[in-house]
Amino acid sequence: MRKIALMVVFCAAALSMVVGCGPREEKRFSVSGTVKFEGKPIENGSISFVPEGGRSADGKLLSPDGGAIENGSYACRVRPGKMIVQVTGAKRVKPQKGDDPTLILYEDFIPAEFNTESTLTIEISGDTQKNFDL
Repeated sequence: MRKIALMVVFCAAALSMVVGCGPREEKRFSVSGTVKFEGKPIENGSISFVPEGGRSADGKLLSPDGGAIENGSYACRVRPGKMIVQVTGAKRVKPQKGDDPTLILYEDFIPAEFNTESTLTIEISGDTQKNFDL
């Protein structure tokens, strides 16, 4: 009987460690809106929300949140905090002379000041509707 009681206590302790000690999902908020470049909706692209400083309060490296821009609109889930906003836009270009003519090529037409060197920022503290006119 004592072995059974000891086994029950051990199993309960093990189960509580598995269930209660795993990493928690970080809170994310719904962020959506439109994105235009030079007054025109970006048909195909992406939007990223990069945590300013790149690390959480406890020093953990944070990955960006974001999603696709389709027909000028985006919708994604973003963690709270101050974010740097990076936008890309893809337009189809023709293959150059000597390229395989069946290639489908795209190039990013958004200037670096709105993506790799972006100074656009936003503070996320709840569900947010934000339009960007670049």
